[in-house]
Amino acid sequence: MGEWVEQFALGQGGHLRVDQRAGAVRIKGVPGEIATVKGTWPGTAEMAERLHLSHRPGILEVEVQAESHGWFGFQTDRNPVDLQIEVPVGTVCSIETGSGPTEVVGTGAGVRLDAGSGPILLRQVGNVHLDGGSGQVLIDQAVGELKLDLGSGPLVVRHVSGSLTIDAGSGNQLLEAIQGPTRINVGSGRVEIRGCQSPDLRIEAGSGELRLHDLDVQNLSAETGSGRLLVDLVRIAPMGRYQIDTGSGGVTVQLPVDADLDLNLDYEGGRLELGGLPVQVTEQERGEMRGRMGHGGARLEIETNGGIRLQPRPGESVPHMESACVERQTVRASEAAGWDDPEAVYAEREAERAERATRRTEFADAETHRLVDRGASPTQTLEEILDLVAQGKLSPSEADLLISRLEE
Repeated sequence: MGEWVEQFALGQGGHLRVDQRAGAVRIKGVPGEIATVKGTWPGTAEMAERLHLSHRPGILEVEVQAESHGWFGFQTDRNPVDLQIEVPVGTVCSIETGSGPTEVVGTGAGVRLDAGSGPILLRQVGNVHLDGGSGQVLIDQAVGELKLDLGSGPLVVRHVSGSLTIDAGSGNQLLEAIQGPTRINVGSGRVEIRGCQSPDLRIEAGSGELRLHDLDVQNLSAETGSGRLLVDLVRIAPMGRYQIDTGSGGVTVQLPVDADLDLNLDYEGGRLELGGLPVQVTEQERGEMRGRMGHGGARLEIETNGGIRLQPRPGESVPHMESACVERQTVRASEAAGWDDPEAVYAEREAERAERATRRTEFADAETHRLVDRGASPTQTLEEILDLVAQGKLSPSEADLLISRLEE
């Protein structure tokens, strides 16, 4: 194993630029003003001619040239160089990689990354501008503007504050504890959000299921060409607007029972359930319903070729009001005969959720012990977890629980 180490005085608020066409890049923020660059490679070949470093006040540039082999201009690298770099906290990082894992942890500053393939881990950073071709991506604890342009592969974004923009070709996405304006555009794949505080949340998907939990948003636009939608609204903002549209697939919306909301629901090809919510129906025709909850003001607009189910948020009880227009009062008489009791259906669903949560916890415990006992590096562990998500063997929520367990 070959090794090369050198140190530089970079200072606070410096800039690191890395050009690495093959091999790993691992960058860590550390106290002080000294930057340390370490390169390792297999075998004992001399690599000095491939490692190029440039240092001037406040700027450090590291370049690793790939070995050229093969035919017709295709490049392979039989001796990839792995880089481990420590920089002062607050260092801005600009990175170009071809293949191999990339990590930036604890710098607390901006990251601009142009990546070809390989898993990516960004944790405790500032602004993020990521242009990725393929590979798994995990971003955790980022503050500032996040712009992600991705080709394919699963994405996990957790505990971020600031504006977030995601453009992705395909791949499942899990977002947790998001704060700030958020826009997501994905060609195909499931999108799951678990906790979002935002003045504006916009999601557009060509196909795939949308599961949006614990939303505290002023305005919502969620649209998918095909796939089911679940929207869970923590509160209804005064004069907020909530627009939901799917070409095919059912829509379920969980609402606070005391919401002040005007309803405009189009459900041609499906049926409507109001789950016992206190809705006053003002107009109803085949496949259309207009109504109001409370004093109205905010607007909920849903359009689908499937069914619509409105229901109370988990844990909220529906007031018994004689004058309220409840579920059986809002459907045509020809439809009403086949409907289940809403309280029994709700209790059954809650029991199913509890059972699924128990199974996820047991699975996470078993997988945590297996991964810890194996002694794999954080990057290898992350890559394995996200590979399971990409193969459909692990749901994004199960992956999130497993990553959380490993961080404990």
